[in-house]
Parts: sequence; C-alpha cells; structure tokens
Amino acid sequence: MQEKRKNAVESLFVLLLFSLFAITSLLIVTIGSNIYHSIVEGTDTNSAVRSSLSYVSNKVRAADSGGNISIQEQDGMEVLIIRQTIEGMVYHTYIYYQDGYLWENFTQAEDFFQPEMGEKVLEVQDFQMKQEGSALHFRAAGANDSGLTLSLFLRSEPESASEGGGTP
Repeated sequence: MQEKRKNAVESLFVLLLFSLFAITSLLIVTIGSNIYHSIVEGTDTNSAVRSSLSYVSNKVRAADSGGNISIQEQDGMEVLIIRQTIEGMVYHTYIYYQDGYLWENFTQAEDFFQPEMGEKVLEVQDFQMKQEGSALHFRAAGANDSGLTLSLFLRSEPESASEGGGTP
C-alpha cells in the first residue's frame, strides 16, 4: 500500500512539475510576443516618421531652383508648395498634413488648392512645417510621440523674397 502511495505521490509530483514547466513556458512565450510586438510597432512608427521627412526632403531638393518652393498657409493649414513648369504649363505640388496623414496634391497652378483632392502619402501622428527666409523646418511625430526634425536651406531664393515680400 505504501508503494502505491509512493508511486501516486511521485506521479503527482511529476505532473505538477510538468504543469509548472508548461505554464512557465506559456508565460515566457506570451511575454516575448508582447515585447516583439512593441519593438515592431516602434520600428514601424520610427520608419514612418523618417520616411515622411525623407520624402519631403527629396521633393524639396529635386525642385530647389528659381524660388519654386515655399510654405504658405492655405485653408487653415501649413502647405509646402512646389512649383514646376512642364511643357509650358505651370503646376503646383501641395504637400500638407491632414487627418493623421501626409498628403500630396498635384494640380495646375490656376486651380484652387483642394485638400480633399490629394492622395495619402504616409501615416504620421503630427507633421509641422514653417519657413524662415530660405530655411524650411519640418517636424514629424509618430504614434509614441517621438518626433524628428529636419531643416533644409534652399539654394534658390524663396518666392516671398523674390517677390519683395520677405528677406532671403
């Protein structure tokens, strides 16, 4: 009888030990999964913030000639306006932040700015821009409120200065 009892205790001990191992393993996998998820989320947010600044930087650098770039307020929002002439027609590329996205709207210069006609470029939590003479300042923030800033200095004279409305 004692031997049966001893075997039952040993079996119960092995079962409890196995259960403890299984629960601990499940807990470690769950914690690891949560950590992985937060790392991926942070990386995605950081990537979106960096991509938005890189996108704007490339657009500005590609068009930086003859005062073709300015930041103006239109419809209550700051808008980066890039002017370009294609086959004798003047076009505007408007880049702006609205509803959690960076947007781009490409239209003929004589058409009015219509934010709803643009296309979503990237999702960011916040995007701010301002112009001080030939300096353009941009700030993008992601979901975890980590923000990055970018300052670009135009090689060409800003439009406001070339029209006599400001200083270079």
